[in-house]
Amino acid sequence: MFDITESKATAKKLRLSENTYRGIINSLNDAIYILNKEACFVDVNLAAEKLYGYKKENFIGKNPGFLSAPGLNDMDDTIKQIGSAYEGISGRFEFWGLRKDGSIFLKEVSLSPGMWFDQKVVIAVGREMTERKRIEESLKISEEKYRMLVQYSSDPIFSFNPDESYRFVNDAFATPFGKKPHDIIGKTPYDIFPAEEAEKRLR
Repeated sequence: MFDITESKATAKKLRLSENTYRGIINSLNDAIYILNKEACFVDVNLAAEKLYGYKKENFIGKNPGFLSAPGLNDMDDTIKQIGSAYEGISGRFEFWGLRKDGSIFLKEVSLSPGMWFDQKVVIAVGREMTERKRIEESLKISEEKYRMLVQYSSDPIFSFNPDESYRFVNDAFATPFGKKPHDIIGKTPYDIFPAEEAEKRLR
């Protein structure tokens, strides 16, 4: 006779397992994509849905090509990297995504081999880079402005490395000695000044 009690207990455990798994991946801020051997999606989390503007059912059974900004990604290489991750070789690459609303954005994708309910899969984690790129560009501009201010200041400015060699000197420091900054950087005061003067400068 079929034991319906055992069957119900097994079904309950399965639901609890699925609910726990769903709760975990949906609590993550990064977009999570689960792909099979054919590089097709078998699952995604809420963050992936929000990132692209599609519901989970729009992902299932498709490969990442439908999410690719036209002409900006090497899809052959992307599929190849997913295949390598399936075989156990983790990877990382940048990917230009195309949202449902037509907007394009840059994200970083990391690939790792994994298991999904006893099925061998690739776990892809995607993180949007648009804001990070903007911050990096702003920082680069800020650093360039700082460098220009220091380099062309009328006051001598310099800094030392831990080994007492010059890490940086500006034009105002180097010019009185008939030198260019690159003639001094990497050298110690002893390479440029008499010993007594070098000791004084180091003190």
